[in-house]
Amino acid sequence: MESKRQRLSDNICGFVDIQINGWCGIDFSSPKLTKESCELAFDAIRSSGTAYFMPTVITSPVCDYEHVLPILVQVSNSEKYKDHVLGFHLEGPFISPKDGAVGCHRKEHCKAPDSTLLKHLAQLCKGKLKLITIASELENASQLCKDAVDMGIVVSLGHQLATREDIKTLVAAGATMLTHLGNGMPNLVNRHRNSLMVGMAADELVAGIITDGFHLPVDTIKNILRSKGISRVYITSDAAPVAGMEDGVHECFGKKVIVETNEVGSCVKDAVEPCLAGSGASMMQCVNYLSSLNLVSENEMLDLSFYNPLKFVGIDYTDLVSVPCLIEKRNGKWVAKETL
Repeated sequence: MESKRQRLSDNICGFVDIQINGWCGIDFSSPKLTKESCELAFDAIRSSGTAYFMPTVITSPVCDYEHVLPILVQVSNSEKYKDHVLGFHLEGPFISPKDGAVGCHRKEHCKAPDSTLLKHLAQLCKGKLKLITIASELENASQLCKDAVDMGIVVSLGHQLATREDIKTLVAAGATMLTHLGNGMPNLVNRHRNSLMVGMAADELVAGIITDGFHLPVDTIKNILRSKGISRVYITSDAAPVAGMEDGVHECFGKKVIVETNEVGSCVKDAVEPCLAGSGASMMQCVNYLSSLNLVSENEMLDLSFYNPLKFVGIDYTDLVSVPCLIEKRNGKWVAKETL
């Protein structure tokens, strides 16, 4: 098995991203999503070096889920994309509506944990709902978690104001992951008792981190890697629908956001609230940024960006269908191959 893994490492076809909200102005949560625009976004994601991914739908009105999820199912089942799409990630609507924790999600669409609604959303996904992010402190979150796990859905905790007790309760209910640890929380918190600290201390939970150069400072990345260990961390782009677009003000997630580019990369900010609104980076850019920090080896980077996210959502990498190679190494950095 290890020798097969080494051969796959030598010929890795692209990265794995289990949280990507859209691309190039195409929003997977938008009531304006069409089959054609979804296909364009999927093509752009692959062209950016991401071989396998989970389209992610954020907190939305029920009618929007009823519009976008059937489109995502249709496109994901098509011959062109079925080997690339791992399933869907619902980031909400069962998250905290509190300032800071809600992030760029629209708080008016946040829902209390509701297993009936979860089952409706799962039915819309036609078996493709693989991952859901919920806030652990919400009333009835534990029952929702149990019901999700019984349905074969991996439960990740995020966009929350969790205490140690909240985390313990959800772990007992079957939660196994933390969504973009260190983000989706207020800027000002108790210095010792906060969702970042309790998340790092929860040995039962693996953690996702956004390594775009904006979401987490270097020291926080280092602390999460040390507290969890490489084997219990994955990286994600959390790319916003405006990723890949020019600098300026854009419409995104039903609100105005600002895209700004500097020497590090592209940053996406909420135009009103003091928070980021997803990232402007691809997985490849997140990998290259983390590599530049010299915190992990090349083999460890492959774990963080390929093997670990698959394992955490219950996918054996040996079961993946081989796809054309989308990336290559040039001058010490990963770049996208022009194969599409």
